[in-house]
Formats: sequence, C-alpha cells, structure tokens
Amino acid sequence: MYQVPLVMGHEIAGEVAELGENVSEVKIGDKVVCFTVALDVSSGELKGLGTFQDGGFAEYLKVPKDWVFKIPANIPTKEAVMIETFALANRAFNLSKIENGEKILIFGGGSVGLTVLKALLIEKSPEYVIVAEPNEFLRNKALELGATEAVPSRRSKIKKVIRSLGEPKFIFDTVGIKETLSDAMFLIKRGGTILLEGISRESIDFPFFNIISKEVALIGCFGHDSENILAAIDMFAKNNQRIRKLSVTCSLSDPDDYEGGDLEFSLYNPERSKRNNLIKCTQIRPKGSIVVFPSYIWHRVNPVIKGTRYSLVIWNQGDPFR
Repeated sequence: MYQVPLVMGHEIAGEVAELGENVSEVKIGDKVVCFTVALDVSSGELKGLGTFQDGGFAEYLKVPKDWVFKIPANIPTKEAVMIETFALANRAFNLSKIENGEKILIFGGGSVGLTVLKALLIEKSPEYVIVAEPNEFLRNKALELGATEAVPSRRSKIKKVIRSLGEPKFIFDTVGIKETLSDAMFLIKRGGTILLEGISRESIDFPFFNIISKEVALIGCFGHDSENILAAIDMFAKNNQRIRKLSVTCSLSDPDDYEGGDLEFSLYNPERSKRNNLIKCTQIRPKGSIVVFPSYIWHRVNPVIKGTRYSLVIWNQGDPFR
C-alpha cells in the first residue's frame, strides 16, 4: 500500500512551527497531532501521511490544516502518537455499536490489539476481554493492561477459556489472516459481530456457510474520521490526569492504645476474587513508624475494634508510573 520513495510515519505528534495562509485553528507553539482523515482508497483517493505522501519521520512536516488537531497540555507528546490508534478503536466501537458489559475476544496483542483492549476497559466496562496472542511477552503485557485472560492463538486454548466464561459476542480481529478469521467464525456466539481490523492484501477463503448459519455480522474497519480523532483526544485528556502515586502512613499512637486497625496488602492479586494472600504490615504499629508504598498496590486498613488510633496519611501525586 505504501507508495515509495517517501518519508514514512503516519502517527505524528509535535509542535506547530509555522502557519500557512487562512489557518486560525492553531497557532505557533501549539502541541498537535497530525493524522490522515477518512482515507478512502477504494475511490482512488491515494493520499495519506506516511503512506502516499511524506510522513512524520522528519524534523519538519507540511500538513493540510484539516489533518491537524490541537491536544491539551496534559497529554505528553511521546504518548500523543497513540491517539491515532485509539481513534481507530473508537471507529470500531461506533461501527459495531458495542455496548457496556459484553463478552469480547481480541485476536492479536500488537499495537492495535492492545489499544483496543485498553479502550474497551476505559469506555465499555466489558464482562470479560480475552486476548489471543502467540507471543508470551505480549500476552503478559495484555494481562498487565487488564485483560481477563491472555492465551496462545490456538483454537483449543481459546475454547478452554471461553468454555467457562461463555462465548464472545464481539471479536476484534486485529491480525487479518485466514486462521484468525476461521477461528473467529468458529468461536463467535450466534448473532455476534466480528470486527475486521487487520490488513492483508492476500485472498482469504471465506467460511460462507458459518456466516449464514450463525447469523454473524462482519464489519470492516479502516482508518478514522475527525470525530473519531477528537473522541480519542478527549479520552486521553480525561484519563491522563495526575494520579495518586505514593502513599505514606505515619503512626501517631502507641500500639497499647488500640486494637485492630491493621494495614494489609495484596501484592500479587489485585482482583477481589483472588485476594487470598493478604500480608499484614506489622512495621507500622510502633509509634512514629512510617511506611511508604506505591499507591497502585491493593491495600486496606481494618477497623479499629478497641481504643483510638491516630495516624498521619500523605499522598504524593504525579504522572502515572511508566
């Protein structure tokens, strides 16, 4: 699809250095992202940053004003390049009409697959999301981001998981090969929807009878429009606020003055159903003791059942941990 020679790079973030004529939407110094809007290859519209014309792997880049979007100051430039992929996820959600609380399977744990996972968790509160991915590192990354399960891309492995969780009503195929389409048709719930986001120029055998007999909807998703990009920017801005980063607890009471009130941690299983390995923090009991810990670690303070306990609690806020 790429028209060479050209400078590649289609996910672009930077700063406005110079303005052309009749440009009032942005000013010099603004932080912006630059993405191709509503590319329609089927109509012969062969234009697009980093694909049909020079892209972002350059110090400076001339971009049509309709493809330039100002971003809020709280979105770091190095993270803003991912807005394009989140815009693709937003378009897939709009096309599929997916609602909250659905059972979902994603084929592929690469950039698009993990972005779809993250966007689903932020916007759609799914009942579960399973990621099927052959690479172990990417499976672990999917679990780190919040996937319910991450399994190798073998049909038998996926079947074993959905046997207990239920058939997925939505499948996002971010790979786009014969095997993933065939598996998606086999695993999808009757009446479900398959989103095709992986790009392949090869011909693929089509499981025609399965589509008819299971009454499956197949929806292609390619690119994004300005509405999708603006929605992705808004999601980034809302979810990129400064967070509680470090927690500090200082004991101001003698341990003989009270009972209960134990501080407990679950270091390995933040899920409520798996908190069976609680660790009691006895170091905080002596008066004047201080405990500092990352706030993302699940923790709780049990009720004081006798006497009174005083403590000083401090939170440090900052950007999310990398």
